[in-house]
Amino acid sequence: MIGIGRWSLANSTVRHRIGLWGSSATEPPTDGCYIEKLTTDTNWFAVCRASSVSSRTDLGLAADTGWHTFRVRRKDATTFSFSVDAGGEVDIATNVPANGTLVNFHHYVETAEAVAKWGELDLYDILVTQLS
Repeated sequence: MIGIGRWSLANSTVRHRIGLWGSSATEPPTDGCYIEKLTTDTNWFAVCRASSVSSRTDLGLAADTGWHTFRVRRKDATTFSFSVDAGGEVDIATNVPANGTLVNFHHYVETAEAVAKWGELDLYDILVTQLS
């Protein structure tokens, strides 16, 4: 999955998430692999989440309001790789959801205060290969 997007704010009053997760309406999703910025974060984080248990890794890039290219890909049967703006990939091999649970692309913005926030998505692309 590749998504190009930006958000109105990147401070402690807003949460962002972009990537793949199941169809559940829970927040955060029960199962997913995505890049996020929570209200307590200043950087983007890679996340794999299975059965409501998360593995998070700091991507080392400050979250801001600029346009960014986010990439989430299945590297192999047990690992997902994440990058922002074609930087070095970060791999996560723990709490990877079961096959078939990552059915939807999502772009998520949630405000932590009573002030409107927004996100823009310029492009997203999903390539599915090696189906049997």
